[in-house]
Amino acid sequence: MIPIHDVSNGNWVQVLLDGQLLTGKVERKSVERIGVAAEGELGWYFPEDVSPIPLTEDWLFFFDFKKSTDAALNGTARAYEHGPFVVHFPDKDDESHSIMTCHGAHDKEFHHKLQVHEFQNHYHEMTKVFIE
Repeated sequence: MIPIHDVSNGNWVQVLLDGQLLTGKVERKSVERIGVAAEGELGWYFPEDVSPIPLTEDWLFFFDFKKSTDAALNGTARAYEHGPFVVHFPDKDDESHSIMTCHGAHDKEFHHKLQVHEFQNHYHEMTKVFIE
C-alpha cells in the first residue's frame, strides 16, 4: 500500500488487477483513488491496491543513470550518476543505506531501501525535473 499523498503523477507503481501484479504509471489522482495506466489502460485504484516497486539497478538504468566511474565512490561503495545528480550506496552490498546528492541542493540520506516512486519524488524535489 502507498498512501495517496505519497504518489505523484508520473510515478511508477504496481497495482493488483484480477489477482495479477502489474507495473504502471500514475496518470491521475482523485481524493480517494489513484489512476494508474497499466497494460495500456487507465484504472482507478484505492491506495491499498497500489504497491511500491523496490529501486534496483535496472530501474536506475531505466531512468538513464550510469554507473559512476569515480574511484572515490566505487571502492567499497556503489554510485550512479545522471548529470549532476548522484545516488550513492556507501556499502555496495547494502541498499538500505543511500545518499542522494545534487549540485545546488542539500544531500538526502536514507536508512531504508528506496522505492521507485520515492526516488522519483526526491529526484524531482532536488532537481526540479520529473524523471519518468
